[in-house]
Amino acid sequence: MPSVWIERRATGDDRTRYRVRYRLGGRETANRYAGSFSTRRQALARARWVAGELAAMRVPNLAVLEAEP
Repeated sequence: MPSVWIERRATGDDRTRYRVRYRLGGRETANRYAGSFSTRRQALARARWVAGELAAMRVPNLAVLEAEP
C-alpha cells in the first residue's frame, strides 16, 4: 500500500529540516525522496501533494514542481 511520511532531521548547525519520503507499493518497495524543507508547513504541503498523486494512481513527478528560470 502506498504511503507518505515526514522525517525530522537535525542539521550540523542545530537546525531542523523536514524530509518528505514516500513509497509506491508495500514494504518491499524502495523509499523515495520527495524533498527537504526548512519548515514543517512546507513539508506537509508536499506530503499532501504526493499523497494526492498516489491516490490518483500516478507516480509523483517532482520535475513539474520546479520553478522556471
